Amino acid sequence: KKPVDVLKDISLEIKEGEFVTIVGHSGCGKSTLLKIICGLVSYQDGGVSRNGHAVSGPDAQCGMVFQDHRLLPWLKIKDNMSQRVAIARGLAGNPSILLLDEPFGALDALTRIQMQKEILRIQREEKVTMVMVTHDIDEAIYLGERIVIMSARPGEIQEIITTDKYSRMNRGSSGFAAYKKKIYEHFFQDSAEFLQEAEYMI
Repeated sequence: KKPVDVLKDISLEIKEGEFVTIVGHSGCGKSTLLKIICGLVSYQDGGVSRNGHAVSGPDAQCGMVFQDHRLLPWLKIKDNMSQRVAIARGLAGNPSILLLDEPFGALDALTRIQMQKEILRIQREEKVTMVMVTHDIDEAIYLGERIVIMSARPGEIQEIITTDKYSRMNRGSSGFAAYKKKIYEHFFQDSAEFLQEAEYMI
């Protein structure tokens, strides 16, 4: 079976205490990138280092939270508080970095916003570096001090947007709308779908 390139020419430096979000088409390698950062999967070329030390496998310095965290899925969120438990579990080893793979993807819109505020509170209190993969562009902007935009497979970094705190944390601001438009341009460039989205946002 012919091997398939999942990621290509990825170069990303994440600062200590930073919150980075990653967006891109389904199948572009976003989740694979998180697993590589955490040392969970092997790769052919390149390398990953954390605090100047090569990452050769999973360790306590890197926590990870998945969308499907398999706690008690038959319970309602109010009974389970499973997202908070999964995040707490990810932080249990006092890691220097926490990787989040669509942790709020199954939540309704209002609960999702509450959890976005909660994750920012946790990051502020724990002073932990966070990297989150999300399909929700609003979420990527609200949480991301930097937003990494990836192309379709093989996943490459198309652009990294640095946000300012006021614009990204005020969803109704013109700055937030500008970030949203810029991200949409990468996915719907020169298409009727993008023009409709852009007109709606402006």
